[in-house]
Amino acid sequence: MAKFPQEFKLQVAKRYLNELVSYRDLANQVGVHDSILRYWVMLVRHHGDQAFTFPYTNYP
Repeated sequence: MAKFPQEFKLQVAKRYLNELVSYRDLANQVGVHDSILRYWVMLVRHHGDQAFTFPYTNYP
């Protein structure tokens, strides 16, 4: 499974919200599953621009 940068996720979610495109079409264009895209859009709707900045630190 690929790990996508925060900026990419935010850009794709905003693209869905601003353009008239379906989840499936946009997901196929960017190369993710449509359920993942739905989750990203839900996060952006709920948290706004801070949706993908997490307040915790990952330790090795």
